[in-house]
Amino acid sequence: MPSPCEGGREGIWKFKELEEKPEVSTNAESITIIGASGAGLFAAWRLATAGRRVVVYEQRRAPRWASRTLIVTDEFRRWWPGSPAPFLRHRITAFELRAGSARLAIPLRWPDWVIERAELLSGLAQMAQDAGAEIRWGWRFLGAPNGDLAFVGPAGRETEVPARVVLAADGVGSRVGQALGLPPLPSLRLLQAQVPLPRWARPEQVVVWFDPTTTPYFYWLIPESSRSGSDWVATRARSRSRPSVSAGV
Repeated sequence: MPSPCEGGREGIWKFKELEEKPEVSTNAESITIIGASGAGLFAAWRLATAGRRVVVYEQRRAPRWASRTLIVTDEFRRWWPGSPAPFLRHRITAFELRAGSARLAIPLRWPDWVIERAELLSGLAQMAQDAGAEIRWGWRFLGAPNGDLAFVGPAGRETEVPARVVLAADGVGSRVGQALGLPPLPSLRLLQAQVPLPRWARPEQVVVWFDPTTTPYFYWLIPESSRSGSDWVATRARSRSRPSVSAGV
């Protein structure tokens, strides 16, 4: 199945900085990145563009990610050389906070942007490879015995890989962190549903509800266009109850 952004490949991936990629030094120490996440792929792209040798190990067997709506601040644009405009699906100019009958509208000085996770990761993977990074799909991290990295490869065979510089980008439940004895990171459970945009909603305004009777955190509705949106609820990661995403709408 083609990537959602495949049709705009030239506009997305051919940034000016990549047109003059420096030579990769044969003496440069290879950087190992575990996890083809947004952080891992962005780091692979930037490091490879700077002339470093980069290898990314990812346990999924193909560059396919679950679709998910995300919202980012305008800093997203400032961190990108060139322009990330093709990834920006929708502009948000205000937030409205609701708690019971109280409401507060907060205009944004700089807009937030709605992006699509699978589209972003697909583009980053291609950009990293275009810059010279190698991505090895189907490699599952097992641990770090004797200082080397142990993986199960696509053929099911265990392999140890020596590595001196390692970037752990395998998520909040990082296997790399566990192997190094690091404490687990705190996390929340996020539920998301695609919904038609309610008639009362403004296409450029996010609405956030606080309802402590159902979750200690919040619900929010993120418009994706003038017709559709994404409804979220944040709750405790280990909570036995499952709040309804539709409760916010």
